Amino acid sequence: MVIDITKAIRFKNLLLLSFIFFSLELLFHIKAPLSQYSNINLLAYFSVILTAAAGYVINDYFDKDSDILNSKKNKTNLSENRILILYYILTLASILISSLFNNQLFFELVIVAHFALFLYSWKLKNLPLIGNLTIAILSGICPLIMYITHPEIKQFLSTINSFDVLELVIPFIYACLSFFTTFIREIIKDIEDYNGDKALKAKTIPIIFSKEIAKFLAILLLFAVTTFILLIILNHNTINIKIVTLLAIITLIFIPLIITIRNTVLAKEKKDYTVISNLLKFIFASSNVVLLVHIFT
Repeated sequence: MVIDITKAIRFKNLLLLSFIFFSLELLFHIKAPLSQYSNINLLAYFSVILTAAAGYVINDYFDKDSDILNSKKNKTNLSENRILILYYILTLASILISSLFNNQLFFELVIVAHFALFLYSWKLKNLPLIGNLTIAILSGICPLIMYITHPEIKQFLSTINSFDVLELVIPFIYACLSFFTTFIREIIKDIEDYNGDKALKAKTIPIIFSKEIAKFLAILLLFAVTTFILLIILNHNTINIKIVTLLAIITLIFIPLIITIRNTVLAKEKKDYTVISNLLKFIFASSNVVLLVHIFT
């Protein structure tokens, strides 16, 4: 039962999300002149984590037929009734906790996120582009929560130097990376699940426009992300990136991106796209390691 619940809520993904919030808090308190940490911030982060968990659960509920057709193992053995009960518990808990944080903008974001995740699982994931963008946008918003939990950032922007400003925009940079890697991975997953999605009469990008166009779009976006990372590497002195952090960026992000582009260009079989999807997960997870290296160097 416990194992099935951890599968349903994607415990490893939630652990990574928790680690991201932890790392960004460390960034603000070690690298930037922010000292107004409050334990109440934990309520906001926990609410986001519960919201993500609820999204994974409701996606499992609507995704069972698709998983079978795409030859995937069911993510959980929980019955449909238990999945729905778990979804309701997680949703109500996240909304309640978000209200305790006492920030209207954050509360509204949580409500909108729940609505978007339900709508995605029910309808949007089978539509071209809009489903991919929905998940990518929600993924990109998560690091930006730091600007809500730290409203004092506004007053610091007018008094700190350029290097400190750079530290404060890192959550935004991280949000962009999160958005693009998630968007690309969603496209890759659509190509990977082409046969099953087609049987279910889904209208994903590969089905509506062809696998080749979806693949080209993924490659184009990968080139854009890789170019952005390359610009950071080339301008590391200007933006005060230490050599250790630079090496981490090259090793854990830039080189894997190059490998991902190569694999995507050469991809033909379903298993090839599975490898690409895993590479994108690795790149995003590794970006958090890079952030920690930057914090402590």
